[in-house]
Amino acid sequence: MTPRPHLPGYGWAAWLFLAPALTMIAVFFFLPVLAALALSFTDFDIYALGDLHRLRFVGLGNYARLLQDPLF
Repeated sequence: MTPRPHLPGYGWAAWLFLAPALTMIAVFFFLPVLAALALSFTDFDIYALGDLHRLRFVGLGNYARLLQDPLF
């Protein structure tokens, strides 16, 4: 059995079938991961969630504090 030759111009069909799955992966995985990473560089307080103007950038301070914690 000989393989079928690659037909040019039909690659878009594969992407069309993959688009819904890739969209769901982006929305439900990558966006929350990026949001959590961005929040990890701030002094985010869950109780002050309504006032995002109170967020303060602390850089790697949260990670330094984590590494100095004896429970970690």
